[in-house]
Amino acid sequence: MVLFYENLFRMGAKIHYAFGLVFKILLIFAVEFEKRGFKPLFFCTMHLEEKITQLVNEFLKGTPIFLVSLKISQGYKKILVVIDGDTGLAIDDCTRVSRHLSEQLEEEERLQMAYHLDVTSPGADEPLILFRQYPKHIGRRLQVKMDDGDTLKGRLNEINESTLVLEEHNKKKEAIQHTVAFHEIKEARVILEF
Repeated sequence: MVLFYENLFRMGAKIHYAFGLVFKILLIFAVEFEKRGFKPLFFCTMHLEEKITQLVNEFLKGTPIFLVSLKISQGYKKILVVIDGDTGLAIDDCTRVSRHLSEQLEEEERLQMAYHLDVTSPGADEPLILFRQYPKHIGRRLQVKMDDGDTLKGRLNEINESTLVLEEHNKKKEAIQHTVAFHEIKEARVILEF
């Protein structure tokens, strides 16, 4: 039994040593990479996401426009920034955010390679992600998938801090109110009406 624990301890020590060695080599490589004027991008995917989020939020602070989501593709070749507005969004809003973000990334030399920056609004068929996206859709029909697997459809009548109220009509044309807690929503989409 003692031999088993000794072997286990030795194996753990070897694994610990191997991880330490790999980290040390990556660190040395990163320092050399940076000395040559490049940023060690493989270390900072999260850092880049955090920095872009911070830049966009600071730029939009105090405006009716807000950041919905950010996606950075493998290799940093494509950066997709999705913004929305409390009362809507104009193409000029996307252009202003794109221009500001490009200037900031170049000024700080965050990316040392070619990349494609796309600042856009959520598509009409995209799910609502943030609470802040719901108020402008009061009066519109939503399809709401719940965590328990149920799906509700109805007109969004009201919103408060933790719930929303959907109204649907049964076959007898009677109005049925559904009060839905936000934390129970898996996905909500606007139903396009023509």
